[in-house]
Amino acid sequence: MKKIVLIPIFILVICFFTVNVAGVTVTPAKFSIILEDDYKPGNFTGIITVSNNYEYNISVNARLQHPDPLDYMQPGRTIIKNLAWIKIEPSNQIISADGKGKFYVNFSVPEEYQEECLDSRWESWASLKINAASEENAGSINEGYLVRIYINTPVPPEEPVEEPNTIGQTVVILLFIIVIILVGILLFKKK
Repeated sequence: MKKIVLIPIFILVICFFTVNVAGVTVTPAKFSIILEDDYKPGNFTGIITVSNNYEYNISVNARLQHPDPLDYMQPGRTIIKNLAWIKIEPSNQIISADGKGKFYVNFSVPEEYQEECLDSRWESWASLKINAASEENAGSINEGYLVRIYINTPVPPEEPVEEPNTIGQTVVILLFIIVIILVGILLFKKK
């Protein structure tokens, strides 16, 4: 009887403590590109890492897209004016079994649009479509992942506030007081 009770308990223990490894891991799920003061080309790169936990090679196709539907965007964000300003390199990659691949997200706003794009808060998505590599006989995985990309452009510089010319104002006030005193003295002496 004890053996019959121990077998189900042993099976339950195995089920609860077995580690199930996901086929593909994509990190990060989101990242931000924050442009503090200026548009400096080449400084805005994010990295997306894809880990292949399968026992065979996978093919990853990366592309950019606007959030769809737009209701899924974060509050206060809009779509980027032109998706061509963001590049994912490489766009296709074969990742070996138990290997990792990196995709570089580069951002650059053309100079002629930089002024009008100041103080923007954009959201775009990197879409990763994953399948077994064509040479593998693993069938079709057909997995998809989205990585949110948040972009904050620089805030326009504050226009300098001109300080009032306090020295000039002081001189004018002193001259006005002197004129009033002189006029008062002249009127007092005439009497």
